[in-house]
Amino acid sequence: MADDKVPQLLWFLISGKGLFIGVLSLAAAGFITFPKINRWRKLSSYFFILCGIVITFLSATPFPITFYVCWAAVIVLWSLVISFNLLPSHKLPKIMSLTLIMCSMIACLAELPNYTLPTIPNKETTMMYLIGDSISAGIGTEEEMTWPKIIRHQHNIDLIDLSIAGATVGSALKKQVPQIGSDNAVVLLEIGGNDSLQATSYQNFERDLRNILQQVSMPSRLVIMLEIPVLPWHIRYAEIQRRLAKEFDVVLIPKKFLISVFAKEGNTLDLAHLSEQGHRFMAENIWEIISNAFRAP
Repeated sequence: MADDKVPQLLWFLISGKGLFIGVLSLAAAGFITFPKINRWRKLSSYFFILCGIVITFLSATPFPITFYVCWAAVIVLWSLVISFNLLPSHKLPKIMSLTLIMCSMIACLAELPNYTLPTIPNKETTMMYLIGDSISAGIGTEEEMTWPKIIRHQHNIDLIDLSIAGATVGSALKKQVPQIGSDNAVVLLEIGGNDSLQATSYQNFERDLRNILQQVSMPSRLVIMLEIPVLPWHIRYAEIQRRLAKEFDVVLIPKKFLISVFAKEGNTLDLAHLSEQGHRFMAENIWEIISNAFRAP
């Protein structure tokens, strides 16, 4: 099973929880060296700072690059002051430790809203369009009971599943978006994962995702988007997605949702496609989040 190939610890870290652990570890380094500095405090702070950097990196949290640069600069300066005392001052080590703690806490507070599940407004509609890839389309067999089919059957809504296996934001813009008709509808976007896997250029990814959101967004529609989990070296895709979701007032469901689906044992076939159990799990859990948007039949 694909679930057995990925350690649960890695799922835990990339779900977003890793950032909070990394932040606590970085803050702990500052706390240890704040009262006074000696050999053992230095060694302990090095351990915590190293763990914090590694765990924060693995969490793949899409902060703006400028924030990461400033945060990294603080960590480097703190390390120099604590290790070599390059600028001798009785107060300087304490100032740098406090600065490290404050930057870490700011990161924690900034990410918290992106980690909590959103409240979906009531649209009083029964129409929903789904733009997606193989997570929604499945492996392509007619008899496969995918999660969109399950929701359509169980909750009696007009769910138009436009998802296509292997879709990217570029192909979805050309093939799926033009099929959206009704104005008073929910539009759910489950797209972008293949772009990170296929290394779509950041420029093209942002351009095509922006065009999708421009075309599907209107006052009478509710647009919801699933945040894509990414590897640390693909963090830019997630940063673009978050930024555009905010720009177009799109409801963004945090990446911990998709991670919870893929991390559950037996839910996937090959880390890219859901099993029958996975589709049922996805249908049940996504409906809990979006159900408020639809009026009772």
